[in-house]
Amino acid sequence: MTDTVDLLNLTVDALKGKTSVMNNIFSPRDWPTWSGSYPLILVQTPSEEKTSLGKSAPEFNVVSTFQITARVQALATPRDGGGELVEARLIELRKQIERALINNYELTKAVQQFPFVRSQMSISDEGEYQIGELVMHIGMEFYQGPEDFYPVERFPINDVSLTIVEPIGTAGPSLDIKLS
Repeated sequence: MTDTVDLLNLTVDALKGKTSVMNNIFSPRDWPTWSGSYPLILVQTPSEEKTSLGKSAPEFNVVSTFQITARVQALATPRDGGGELVEARLIELRKQIERALINNYELTKAVQQFPFVRSQMSISDEGEYQIGELVMHIGMEFYQGPEDFYPVERFPINDVSLTIVEPIGTAGPSLDIKLS
């Protein structure tokens, strides 16, 4: 069984120690209160889409979109030297993230494919430090079938209360209910 939470955990594990960020990687369950330490990576799953494979059984191709946000900083310098350094770090980090995920055996074993990888960079030059942000959206497709939805949770029936109203003059009703 594969689901988005499993893939989120595998993604975080795949990135740890495989990028220049080292272990400064966080998911929604452990968002940090910012301590001033860059670089860092934040991993979350903002969307998931299931496409049915037919009408008979509950079977889906699922594409979860993983948003990976990487942030770096550099001291602002004349002639935008800090901005160039931030951009170079973001480009390298993008390559490291792609390699870490696509080459991770446990992750690639759990997905059918990576149907898309999109990225966008932005750099802020306000303040003493120039801060750069890379936002990557990586699709991870996996299969969910009947085994992911069954068995349906059952609740035992311990008591049954039954009232039978018969018209006057009718012979007494007979009823036998076995709970096993």
